[in-house]
Amino acid sequence: MLTDRGRAREAEPLLKEALQLRMDKLGPDDRRTAKAQRTLGVCLLAQGRHEEAEALLLASYRTLARAKNWYHRTLGTQNLRDLVALYESWRRPGEAAKYRALVASR
Repeated sequence: MLTDRGRAREAEPLLKEALQLRMDKLGPDDRRTAKAQRTLGVCLLAQGRHEEAEALLLASYRTLARAKNWYHRTLGTQNLRDLVALYESWRRPGEAAKYRALVASR
């Protein structure tokens, strides 16, 4: 919510703490950890920190792409849209097109 309201710097430490708690308790391959990775990745993207955002968004996508239930697959689709936004912001149109095609195929 803070990121959506333009307060990404304020949100970042809270999101990092939430991600670390999920990593410690659930491990890196849990869908709830992936959701936290995505949220922090979007926060970092809002701050223009493309490399950090990319690592988190890609890790999140890899986990969510394996999900079987509707909710987590929907998050995976949103994650693809986040990757498109990342690569467009980063001026990497080839990468953006790759993920845009994946969104269209869902």
